[in-house]
Amino acid sequence: MLQLWDRYCGDRWDAAHLVCPPGGQAFPLRHTHVHQVAGRRAMDVIRRLQPDRLVHHGAFDGFGHYADCPVIWQMHGLPPLAQPAPVWTEPICIVANSDTTQIHLSWRKLPWRIIPPGVELDRYRVKEHTDHRPLVCGFVGRWHADKLPQSFLHHVVRYGLPPDWRLRLIGGGWQGPYVFSVRRQLKACQQVELAGETPPDKMPEVYQQLDALIVPTDPRIGETCCYAALEATASGLPVIARDLPGLRDTCGQAALYGLGDSDLVSLLQHLTPLDRRQELGRLARQQAEARGDARQHAEQLDCIYRLDADKRPPMVSILMAVRDTPARMLQEAWQSILDQTVQGWELVLVDDGSRNPETLALLDRIAQDKRVRLIRQEPLGLSAALNRGLQEASCELVARMDADDIMRPDRQEKQLQYMYDHQDVDILGAQIEIFEDQTGRVVGRTHHPKNVQWANVQQELRKRRLPWVTNHPTVMYRRSKILALGGYDETLTYTDDADLWLRALAGGLRLDNLPEVLLRYRRHRGQQTQRPEHRNEVQRILAKW
Repeated sequence: MLQLWDRYCGDRWDAAHLVCPPGGQAFPLRHTHVHQVAGRRAMDVIRRLQPDRLVHHGAFDGFGHYADCPVIWQMHGLPPLAQPAPVWTEPICIVANSDTTQIHLSWRKLPWRIIPPGVELDRYRVKEHTDHRPLVCGFVGRWHADKLPQSFLHHVVRYGLPPDWRLRLIGGGWQGPYVFSVRRQLKACQQVELAGETPPDKMPEVYQQLDALIVPTDPRIGETCCYAALEATASGLPVIARDLPGLRDTCGQAALYGLGDSDLVSLLQHLTPLDRRQELGRLARQQAEARGDARQHAEQLDCIYRLDADKRPPMVSILMAVRDTPARMLQEAWQSILDQTVQGWELVLVDDGSRNPETLALLDRIAQDKRVRLIRQEPLGLSAALNRGLQEASCELVARMDADDIMRPDRQEKQLQYMYDHQDVDILGAQIEIFEDQTGRVVGRTHHPKNVQWANVQQELRKRRLPWVTNHPTVMYRRSKILALGGYDETLTYTDDADLWLRALAGGLRLDNLPEVLLRYRRHRGQQTQRPEHRNEVQRILAKW
């Protein structure tokens, strides 16, 4: 990843420096100066450099904890994310190649960006598999316990490999006790070749000399991505990998997966037939071609590295439309957004042709917050305003909010956690508490089901009843899924939300509701649902189903 960024983006900075422990072979980079120093000397080097940005490999490693400039955490292992986030600094962004549901909530309160990796296809030619012996399976990477676990080495030494196969270890890394242990254990193993370090520009030829790649990552550490596997798939090599979420994201269907060390080794037998290696090799290359380009990946990283400290990327876009909402109500809605326990949001505020001077003045004041994007348009209706906001939102997760309601302080926190933990949920609502505007008296609350079943909705439609499946101002949804449905129907003025939920459920999307009340819903005279035209639109929708 560093090499890709250095190749495509390193020359855009006045200077770039890599500070790393000594002991390993540091191959030269085009635009990045390498400093190999130990322990506390790393901090001395960083202080002397006075960087504008510090990209820290992970967050738990104590090497180079420098908090006097904006910090980006680049995460590589998934299991550590189950622990509380470190507190030695607050990063302006956390970057990972893939997401995980097994994550402590404290991480979700920090700004995240998932950047799927790319590969330089033009550097890797497709291997022509032949029927020869012995077959060579390669391991590429650091000879450290996380990448090359002790249990895997013990299994290879004790039980060996299938007769037709040999294992070639390529890499090494920091020459510490673990690397010396690897060399000592495998020195007498006739089925293992210790190839050592190879310059990055020679790696395309190295893959041509292999028949498969093995990735035995320690499951207790995990990975968000394996770049060796990306390069191998681009070279048309089949991959054997530990069955971990990050590796499945990397290798997809082009790999054979095993849980235990014996499973990984025994899978080599499945690759002995030439036609099987050819089949998986073709699939691997196709998958690599379907990935994003490496240059695009490097560009996305560079954009993150250049983020201003006060412009952290938001986790969720709050979408709110306004047309002459009384300033008193709008102020209460805005205050409830400010009071959220999770502050990683942006507010996409669409003014649908307001004329009320007090409303306009308050909108201008709200827009002074850097997290707010105020979009003004001619009065086109709520559906058109929401569609405009959906197009302008920068986050995949979008939280709807009405300008006359009040969020509970923990609304965003609870919904974000649920959406992160349930990647198969597309739309998430919650319960509302209904109160009278003039008196403040609570007059009821909703009890929507946790999971809305399309079959149950169809039963209601057959009875000519429009199901009330969730509460629109409580909803958080995945932006791409809503856009794929065509967004809100702009011919509807009062029931655009009900129509959208029906289309979503009919299209196979999953809609859940949290059992908690997360929003106070204001009942007042000016509401759209109190108008006779609302009933006419209900009949129009029922006629379609």
